[in-house]
Amino acid sequence: AGGERESEEEGGMTSELLVSACKLLARQKIHQRAFFRNAERALLRGREGSEAASALAERFSPTDVSVFAHAFASHLCPKYDGLFDAVASLIVSRPGAFTMRELTICANAFKRMALRYPEVLQVVCDRVLPHVETALRLRRPAALSPMEVSQCVEAVTFFGSPPETEWDRQRDPRGVRFPGARPQECPGHTAAPPSRGSWLEAEADDVDDGSSFSFTSRAPTGLSLREATRALTVAAARYLSEPYVLDDVEEGAAIKICFSVAMMGVAASVPYELGFLYRKIGTDTSWEREKRKVFGIFLSKRISWPWLDSCIHPRCVREGFRAWSLARGSPGGVRFPSEATEVSEELRSLAVPHRTQVL
Repeated sequence: AGGERESEEEGGMTSELLVSACKLLARQKIHQRAFFRNAERALLRGREGSEAASALAERFSPTDVSVFAHAFASHLCPKYDGLFDAVASLIVSRPGAFTMRELTICANAFKRMALRYPEVLQVVCDRVLPHVETALRLRRPAALSPMEVSQCVEAVTFFGSPPETEWDRQRDPRGVRFPGARPQECPGHTAAPPSRGSWLEAEADDVDDGSSFSFTSRAPTGLSLREATRALTVAAARYLSEPYVLDDVEEGAAIKICFSVAMMGVAASVPYELGFLYRKIGTDTSWEREKRKVFGIFLSKRISWPWLDSCIHPRCVREGFRAWSLARGSPGGVRFPSEATEVSEELRSLAVPHRTQVL
């Protein structure tokens, strides 16, 4: 009664207690394998796919589902793909039930576990892209914070640019793209836009208290995953560089957006905005947790963005190069050069053919 969920026993604890336990254990450094194994068994009840998704939807709210996704991905244990499959199936089947913040949490959980669900990425793009574009157009803060926007873009672009499909190859007869226009609005385009399911009903939580715009309903973008991902990256970069948002953009958010711009190859679409975000790198200590990513951004700037009139502090470049070299091997190609040389001499004395450089 009163819209309250009935408490059910889940392996000896109620549903509310199970959600609270997942929130608590997600913050622990040590992975409680026994708890999460039993929790997954209690959540899925031996079901798979759409049946498991239905079992989750019957007993838990979308907020609880996002808590489970975050908790099970917090320790990077590759043992719970069944749960993530159920969460992804639930998002695809009921996209309007999730708020943008919950979709961002789930997408980041999939990213941490290196699980790519194209349908989920399409749902995230169809939901977040119109909202960010509207916030940019009305010059109002979006419901998501700058860090959440950057996390959403990072999750969508984590696997790189999606492969080009037949829909992406629909062009004007002159071979010209029309940035910002939907395919059906381009001259010479006659094919019907692909179906993206029912319209997405925006949640009340999609607009924060400080904004004055809202959606009553929003149609899917009509873009393929490839185009929607690129459009979301460009829109997020432009939004975060706006004067009313830029001061609230943390260094970590700027790193995520700059790296996503490099991954998607859309720097030419945001040359002015990219400069503001690029200058944020090195102004705080967040870069120390993203050294390899920072060095990747530096390489992109030197190779692909030579026109960008900004520089990363040398200490960030040096430390980033060191981390990048250790991850790939030393500049000579061997992670431990002295030990490798010693082993090589012994092999040479035994007339064993070998190579000392590992690329």
